[in-house]
Amino acid sequence: MSAPARSLAYWQDELYIAGDFNLSSIPGVAFIARFNGNEWVGVGGGMDGPVRGLKAYPDGLYAAGWFNNAGNTPAEGLARWDGEQWHSVHDLPLLDDYPINMVNDVAIINDRIYIGGNFSGTPQDSIYSIAQWDGTTWNNLDHGFVGGLTQILKLEVHDSLLYIAGAFADTGQYGHPLNPASGIIAWDGEDWVELGSGTDGANIPWVTDMAWHNDTLYVCGDFNRIGGVEAGGLARWDGQQWCALLPSPPGAYGISCLTFFNDTLHLGGGLVYMGSDSVNRVAKWIGGNHVEECEEPVGIPQQVDNEVPGITLYPNPATVELNVLHQGRPLPSGLLRITDTIGRSVAERPLTGSAVPLGPLAEGVYHAQVTTEQGRSLGSVVFVIAY
Repeated sequence: MSAPARSLAYWQDELYIAGDFNLSSIPGVAFIARFNGNEWVGVGGGMDGPVRGLKAYPDGLYAAGWFNNAGNTPAEGLARWDGEQWHSVHDLPLLDDYPINMVNDVAIINDRIYIGGNFSGTPQDSIYSIAQWDGTTWNNLDHGFVGGLTQILKLEVHDSLLYIAGAFADTGQYGHPLNPASGIIAWDGEDWVELGSGTDGANIPWVTDMAWHNDTLYVCGDFNRIGGVEAGGLARWDGQQWCALLPSPPGAYGISCLTFFNDTLHLGGGLVYMGSDSVNRVAKWIGGNHVEECEEPVGIPQQVDNEVPGITLYPNPATVELNVLHQGRPLPSGLLRITDTIGRSVAERPLTGSAVPLGPLAEGVYHAQVTTEQGRSLGSVVFVIAY
């Protein structure tokens, strides 16, 4: 493969891979391929341009990219594969004066389809960097994202919020005051939801990738600060605060992608070193609970069952035990699941109405998820153990 792969997805028990590659040695493998259990094969004739993002949904595999056609179907940067053929998605039009839509990612939430990329509108449609299908037409999301070099790179859905990451800023040479944040922001369907104070540091500090793991969001990219703390292009958001995982960028080109495998965070990009260790483009995080620095907690609304208020933990910081309150009262039953800062499960404690013992957990920052006996989430809270 002589060009980069950009995205992977599983759909109907098969692995799909897409990117900038065009394999003439395999019929039909043009910018996208699937593994059928024995070999790589084409997907409906492929595309006529690069594919940047794949997302699997019940009605098909969605492909976002820089193409005009999917197979023999006009698609303008967004297509849906049903297992037999490609379909256009609600006749997405050209979104600026360039002859190809440059769409980087797609996400679906509450029957709305969102796409993000590098497009700046036409005289007929002022759609800037992000668009939504509202069931009737394609239109802008609020004011969109504007400014020189601006583009949306990644879209993710978590707890009924759409998380948007990319190269955008609300200040600076390439920023614009109409933008709602810098580097990363969430959308609840009607309003913007800030994640701290966003990114800072470069001409246009951007977030290139993000991944959720056990209710913690991990991001990487080209930024020196996030949430007001020094960060070397790698940080996590626990719902209340940003914490930096690295003090300085790991090499000239930094971290461009990340993912989790077996509860371990893996990183990719132009990595040259991690701390004092030399690496060759790929690394895995072995830092456990270590963080360099965290901002003061700011928080965003925890998306839980609307009929049950959130959870309170005390004392926080805790030492040897922790009290769990629901509606201001001790929980007589349920389960407390404790994970560390990289999402690994470190303890589970049954709730009986009494204080929960914490031993033998080490000092550090933890995430507590509280559920009923039936498995329904009641809320999650970050707490600290300090002896």
